[in-house]
Amino acid sequence: MVLAVGASNFLGLAQAGAWNSVTSMGSRVDMPMLAGGLKQVKPPVFSKQTRGLVKRFGRYGHSQVEGDINTEWFAEGYSKLLTAGLARTTVSGTNFNTHTFGFADATGTLDNPFGLVVWTHQDLKTWRSLSCFAKSYTWTFSDEPFVSFKTSMIGASRTREAAVTPSFSSLAPMTGFGDGSTVGLIISAVTNAHTYANVLAKSATITINTGIDLAKAINTAAPVKPMITDKRAITGSWTWNYSSNDALSEDYLTDWDAGTVLGAISFTLIGDVIPGSSPSTRYTLQINIPSAYITGEDPIVSGSGAIDQTFGFEGAIATLGGTAPTVVVKSFETLP
Repeated sequence: MVLAVGASNFLGLAQAGAWNSVTSMGSRVDMPMLAGGLKQVKPPVFSKQTRGLVKRFGRYGHSQVEGDINTEWFAEGYSKLLTAGLARTTVSGTNFNTHTFGFADATGTLDNPFGLVVWTHQDLKTWRSLSCFAKSYTWTFSDEPFVSFKTSMIGASRTREAAVTPSFSSLAPMTGFGDGSTVGLIISAVTNAHTYANVLAKSATITINTGIDLAKAINTAAPVKPMITDKRAITGSWTWNYSSNDALSEDYLTDWDAGTVLGAISFTLIGDVIPGSSPSTRYTLQINIPSAYITGEDPIVSGSGAIDQTFGFEGAIATLGGTAPTVVVKSFETLP
């Protein structure tokens, strides 16, 4: 007897080789997954002229796949999700690769025109979704050891297939804890012309909206291709205890009041040394926002305890001026 409690919930990822096709390129990567998943959206549509909403007068409208992939950020594996929404360049070293991701071309030209084939498995059932793209990515750092990672996805179609058995990596998810200088999460910020190289935070979050949507046509139910919308953006914040003696708080509020541009923000998550890497290189996730705008907010007194302050920002992308943000991943992972 198998209890349907989600204990065997996992994710499979492969590069799609053709649009809305089971054809895939390269090997499939299996990763553990938290609660969530992809579902088919296929709403019934009824004639507005028909008097009775009975089934024989209804039909199914446009269909696609939507949902959230919720995971923890591993040193290997999840970079493949970044290829479903961001442009990528790769520089290879000895036993490691440096993948640099940025916003896709605003004209709609994607490095990955066919998306990903995504397998989601729940207990004894496996579903395969085709031509999947990422609408957004969100990293959440909290006072728990592991870093939460959510990918909001859309896809062309979904089918059921025979249950598959995953092959998991032995790596553990990366943790934001460290000694504050060489490993773990390191936040840096430039504001009011001052550089703060190691910013403390109670929590932090970064969201990248890729601006990708799927185009639909009146003579086919499934989407026909990906497209770029005007919703591309990178936003985020971190929270820390406010104090009038905290120089960063004062500098940040000075720029917030003046409406000036925050010079730069960088979130760097550093893990273990990649085995065999030369020169010796650590697993790294780095999110760089070279030109950021402060979105506030002022510290609010919520009681007699410590006052928390949220440092919010929105990064400029290439079409809005300034240097474009990047996501840099250093790992052993090979991406197609």
